[in-house]
Amino acid sequence: MDIGKKHRDLAGAWRRWVLLGALALLVVGYCAAFALFVTQSRDFLVARYNQRAQDFSREHVVSAPAKLSFGQGEPDNARLGGGWHAPDPGGAWSQSVDAFVEIEVLREHTPLLLRVNATAAVLEQRPKMKIKAFINGVPVIRWVRYYPGAAGSFDLRVPASEAKAGLLEIRFRADHTVSPFRLGAGPDGRQLGFLLHSIELLDDR
Repeated sequence: MDIGKKHRDLAGAWRRWVLLGALALLVVGYCAAFALFVTQSRDFLVARYNQRAQDFSREHVVSAPAKLSFGQGEPDNARLGGGWHAPDPGGAWSQSVDAFVEIEVLREHTPLLLRVNATAAVLEQRPKMKIKAFINGVPVIRWVRYYPGAAGSFDLRVPASEAKAGLLEIRFRADHTVSPFRLGAGPDGRQLGFLLHSIELLDDR
């Protein structure tokens, strides 16, 4: 019996397993680093878009009553922060589950109500969508739409403490987005949440 050969075979097998383990760790590490990079890049872009929208809003303070319109060619598009596609005619589609709008209001307008006019991307294949809204991190409403009733409006009552702060960061959080093309429901291949048409500012006294 060749004991030396057996030891060499065992050593070779051990080296192969060590190499395989090292390659597996390298792949896992690469994937983790890439995922972190993508997440941080996305968060950086959202923060950048939000800051740009805040800067515009501070230069264009609004007072109730007023109506902010969104869509191709609309001046209020500059109030859109992160999470939106380029505006379409008639509105701007959210492209991720979180989308932001920045509005600066006169501080004396309290209580304040925001009426949001929107169309949810509800399809026969995905007939229900839930959207939560937050103002400066404070939850204010949950809006639910069912197919085929995609369009509608919902009211956001701005907490007095937030209205007095002046700057309102509105975050819309959809429970999902859909691609009509992938679901066989149309030619649009983008991920869509809801189409924001306008936001009306109303005195809620």
